[in-house]
Amino acid sequence: MRLTAVTCALVVMVTVLAGVSSAEACSCLGGASLAQSIEAADVLFLGRVTAVEDLTPVRDNGDGSVTVFAGSTPERATVDVLRAFRGSATASVQMTSDGGGCDLPFRKGETWLVYGRVTPQGIKTDKCHRTRLLSRARPDIEFLEGVEAGRLQGLVFGELVRRGLWQGRLQLMAPARSTPLVVVAMSGGRRIEADADWGSYQLVLPPGSARVWVELNGRPVMAPTSVEVADRGQHRTMLVVEYPESARN
Repeated sequence: MRLTAVTCALVVMVTVLAGVSSAEACSCLGGASLAQSIEAADVLFLGRVTAVEDLTPVRDNGDGSVTVFAGSTPERATVDVLRAFRGSATASVQMTSDGGGCDLPFRKGETWLVYGRVTPQGIKTDKCHRTRLLSRARPDIEFLEGVEAGRLQGLVFGELVRRGLWQGRLQLMAPARSTPLVVVAMSGGRRIEADADWGSYQLVLPPGSARVWVELNGRPVMAPTSVEVADRGQHRTMLVVEYPESARN
């Protein structure tokens, strides 16, 4: 894995092209490990949004009136790059999303960890590229810094599903995104936590034996499972939780 520790203060132009109804949901295949997401990114950096410009298409009708194209809400965000982990550092690049429900809601003052890919139309990113707010990027930052420092570490990752009744039948399904599920690992006497994210999870753990389980509102919703973590290993484990709907609140 090629990672560079570059600290800089660049200005990046980020264009978010929505272009569809907000009712259209984002669907990501998911399942990739954090390490695979890093390898798939052409550029990877931590940046702070300093400005957001509304680029909603508007047509001048020539009679003093204008037409605003409903359902299309593109934006351009200016982002100061605070730290680059991957890719060459240039003074200014264009970041664009693919549009639709997977667009990212960049807002002034927020700090994001951006995973981008280079295309003929510029650099693109969206929710499916693992781009996320700094507040949700703890495992990513820890892993990236561990790689830079040569720290012994491995990844435990995979899908998180719920066993429950659906239309009168017991089935496996994705937990509601609003459910505050927390994935917990106990390794070497240390408790390590990660949020469930889009029906998946990522834990950065030291090599050795670990126990992994899931909690909802501080209570376990599955029996612990054991995993042996190898240095630089990527261990995929599906976690199946079970709880009544009333336990979500």
